[in-house]
Amino acid sequence: MSTTRRTTVATLAALTAAGALAATPAGADLVVQQSLAGISPGMTRAQVEAVLGAPQRVTTRPDDIMGSYDELRYGLTTVSISGGEEGSVFSISTTSKKQRTSSGVGVGTTEKTLRRKVRGLRCSTYAGRFRICMVGRLTPGQTVTDFRIGKTSKKVVSIQLGLVID
Repeated sequence: MSTTRRTTVATLAALTAAGALAATPAGADLVVQQSLAGISPGMTRAQVEAVLGAPQRVTTRPDDIMGSYDELRYGLTTVSISGGEEGSVFSISTTSKKQRTSSGVGVGTTEKTLRRKVRGLRCSTYAGRFRICMVGRLTPGQTVTDFRIGKTSKKVVSIQLGLVID
């Protein structure tokens, strides 16, 4: 890739990332169905790094559907990207208490408060082992935000925003 093209790609990535941040409500690191930690599904690796910087660790994982994907670790937040260097984000997840909606919902929020503050939420228990409250539909190509609820604490223990693959 030529220097001019690399500069253009980097500039476009930075502008797109800045636009994504500008669209985030003030004080909100989590925008349900849109972004988590300033990252949205569909962003490129360059755009992710323009927002969050270089990842602390990159792990390539095998996958039956995609062949493999990369996990970029940023503390308690993981960004999953399919398609290698030219791929795009399909999932962002966190266990960080710092990532919150403008109304204060995040890891540590009780299910009762979550139900009151997040519209369109549906909650279900799976295999009697864990509970997930979700916004969106489990239909390929759709975006889903899910809040995993601790069995004993009845509080959000992790949040995932992503595209449904299959």
